[in-house]
Amino acid sequence: MPFRIIPPYRLQCQTGSRAMKSRALKICRHLSRLTAPRGASALPGISALHGATAPRGAAAIRGASALRAGMTLAVPAALCAAAALTAPTPSTAQTPLETAISHLQYRELGPALMGGRIADLAVVESKPQIFYIATGTGGVWKTENHGTSWTPLFDDQPASSIGDVTIDQSNPNLVWVGTGEPQNRQSSGWGNGVYKSTDAGNTWRHMGLTETKHIGRILIHPRKPDVVYVAAVGDLWGPNEERGVFRTTDGGETWEKVLYIDQHTGAIDLAMDPGDPNTIFAAMYQRQRTGWGFNGGGPGSGLHRTLDGGDTWTELTEGLPDGDKGRIGVDIFRQDGNVVYALIEANARTPRRPGAGGGVVLKKTSPPDKRQEGVGGGGWLKKGGGGGG
Repeated sequence: MPFRIIPPYRLQCQTGSRAMKSRALKICRHLSRLTAPRGASALPGISALHGATAPRGAAAIRGASALRAGMTLAVPAALCAAAALTAPTPSTAQTPLETAISHLQYRELGPALMGGRIADLAVVESKPQIFYIATGTGGVWKTENHGTSWTPLFDDQPASSIGDVTIDQSNPNLVWVGTGEPQNRQSSGWGNGVYKSTDAGNTWRHMGLTETKHIGRILIHPRKPDVVYVAAVGDLWGPNEERGVFRTTDGGETWEKVLYIDQHTGAIDLAMDPGDPNTIFAAMYQRQRTGWGFNGGGPGSGLHRTLDGGDTWTELTEGLPDGDKGRIGVDIFRQDGNVVYALIEANARTPRRPGAGGGVVLKKTSPPDKRQEGVGGGGWLKKGGGGGG
């Protein structure tokens, strides 16, 4: 019958006394002077030692003979190996902890705050193989080969959480970055204002708005690059005054707050009419996170519009969901500035009948399925007619 050899000596060697291990080492030295069985006769013994099945018939007789020959060498050899592994040596017994740690190799495990999530993306439209990404806590990255390889651009800056990156399409070397991602999570990192690069991200200059903490959007005037708008969400964890919509007309040397609601409400998004850059929509967002929860939304949230580049603003109310609103996203159709889309977080359902407010008509474009209406709040709203005028 097939049989299996399991030598008990290995267990004895592991649990034996110091004298046992010393004798085993002497056996090892003695065996090193012996000559191993010639030919293949030693192999069956070693194979059987590791659990191989013995052959039958005459081959079994030859195998058994070889097994005895192999066991003569293999079993004490296993005993020697175990003794050598378990017996302490002066070098290992006296190695300090510091010496052992010095051999460990460090490897990167972070960033700990999920640096891979993408907060924003900006493409050089004349060369679409070049684009930038802003990450939650991983800085700004750039690719020049459609994303095959990436170069970090923001490692030397004191802020690693990025909310927005924007390119001047008329001069792609001009890049603006807003630090502090606008998300509401406990892990959301804050920033220290806005930065500008005039050499496609190779170097950066801090341009102020340090206490805005979180930036939602940056817009560059398509014909006046020194005119820039910033949507500052403000501090996630408490009230502060440096939030709302800011405007510069001198490339960031000075800033003016042109839209402000209160110390709990900031600007989360901006959209500019490409045909009329003086027409801008601003999404305002009231929020605050605490150590035990999150308060998102309130009377401060709403959609506002300016027709004069930010000097005056009008809140749009008719056709929007009733009651308090939360986060709002807004964008304008490039080929027709009269078409504006807004994604609105709200508990109340959108009125079925379009209404006029602020010179615009808002229409519900979400499907009538109630299950889909409840996803994310109020659904999509389309502004048609009236447009920038």
